[in-house]
Amino acid sequence: MAFLEERMSGDPANWWAPNHACVEAMLRSAGFCVRGRVAHETYLCEPAADGPCSVMIEQELHAATGT
Repeated sequence: MAFLEERMSGDPANWWAPNHACVEAMLRSAGFCVRGRVAHETYLCEPAADGPCSVMIEQELHAATGT
């Protein structure tokens, strides 16, 4: 995480922002595998085959896409 002293985006309570390493770690912790960064702050991910939530993520993806 990056520490932003005093404020960010006009919010005096917002002192922290995730950097790229933090975002990738959070995605891995959520059961995703980061395949790449395709644009600024845009990550290409897929469910990790051995992730703790892999079955649930697959079910959610199928439900959302109807496939």
